[in-house]
Amino acid sequence: MIDARAEALLEPVVRANTSVFALMGEAEEAALVARLAADLESGDWAERDADILALDALDVGCRILVAW
Repeated sequence: MIDARAEALLEPVVRANTSVFALMGEAEEAALVARLAADLESGDWAERDADILALDALDVGCRILVAW
């Protein structure tokens, strides 16, 4: 089962343990969090990403390709 609680990303401790946030600057992260908060409050996130909520599993892992 996936954790489809997008609102968890509003918590700094959750973002601190999410690798993609380590790659962005503070301003970029703040803008993303503000957009997510607005989308969650308005219901836009749930409407736009309803297909994610219906999934039993979601693989969003990174892949490492090593070639010689």
